[in-house]
Amino acid sequence: MPPHPRPRRRRRDDHDLGLGSSLAPGGPQTAATGDIDAFRQALEKDGFTVQEGNLGFLDLVTLLDEGVLPSAYGNNPATRYLSYFVPPAPGFPVDEKFAAIAERLGVSTNASSFWKLRPDEAIVFVGRTPPECRYFSLDCVLMDRTYGNETRWLFANIADPLNNLEINTSGTPNESAGNPFDQVTVIVATADRTIDIRIREAAESAGYPGEIMNTMIFPSSMLNLGLENSSDSFLMALRPALFTDPQAGAEYINNTPATIFRITPREASEPDPFDYPPLRVHGTGTTELDLADDLEELRMAILDRYGDLNATELPTSPGFPAGSDAIQRGVNAVSPTNDTAYLWSATRNVNLPSPPFFNTSKYYDFLRDPPVTLGNRSGESIIV
Repeated sequence: MPPHPRPRRRRRDDHDLGLGSSLAPGGPQTAATGDIDAFRQALEKDGFTVQEGNLGFLDLVTLLDEGVLPSAYGNNPATRYLSYFVPPAPGFPVDEKFAAIAERLGVSTNASSFWKLRPDEAIVFVGRTPPECRYFSLDCVLMDRTYGNETRWLFANIADPLNNLEINTSGTPNESAGNPFDQVTVIVATADRTIDIRIREAAESAGYPGEIMNTMIFPSSMLNLGLENSSDSFLMALRPALFTDPQAGAEYINNTPATIFRITPREASEPDPFDYPPLRVHGTGTTELDLADDLEELRMAILDRYGDLNATELPTSPGFPAGSDAIQRGVNAVSPTNDTAYLWSATRNVNLPSPPFFNTSKYYDFLRDPPVTLGNRSGESIIV
């Protein structure tokens, strides 16, 4: 998806939705950033099985070119997004089709960018945030769900992302104003309050301050958590956009200073699920509807200016459903984020059920042959 505008910062409780990176991999860190080995040992001592994954560039265009996927699913090739490659739960294999994707991307086939999650598990990202850029966020995406006997591809965001104005880091402790770029942060993604508390305590014992930690909530009320074939599958997306230093940005994408842990309790405990996290209010609260008459004057002026040409006016509307709407209706949302709006000029919207790894042109003919075209004749143009 395209780069997104900066949302307004607001205060939030530590247990509001959060996603982020934290500690750099490869051994002990300084006292200011914590010790990743000590963190892992503390988790294991507390009764968790800890498996290590990684971060990787989910190159949908390459996967399309090589015939692994039938579509690039609206991918923005100018902005390289990362995803968590997560090992399967203990005793479970990686799905063969997902392992094939990892292999083509040069990532370990023992982990996958698409994964299932038990209600008492957590995925933890420990490392550094992206270097300075216009925007970054981390978002949890519900990839597929089984409706009856049919598995559908949803690509639906679950709640608000954690972005550069919301994240707790060593440069923005407790979400204070500061510098969120290239900073240490810890993010716990889980559905269970007790698991979140235990992981935070282990992190603090390893030197990670509580004020740099974030929690991303998997809301059990709207998800089918579990490891069965009919359970939901997820993806975690890290979206950095418009790096100030493109070389530093490329280095971050290619060698991300972060570690991914899948954390599984060895013994079951009483569930303590989170509520659905509060959503941020969109917009600034200032309307632009007072400009409606000016907009109409501009429209008429454009039509008058090009009165000797044929003009076709196209309707503009949101192109994709919100994640929660897509989940309820079982349709594909094409991976939106709540931090932006996706406007669309076409006669139809993306709103059809679709199976995993679907060919978009088969299900959405207007994506194959959209009505907005530009020919080679002199004077032909598109005005927005």
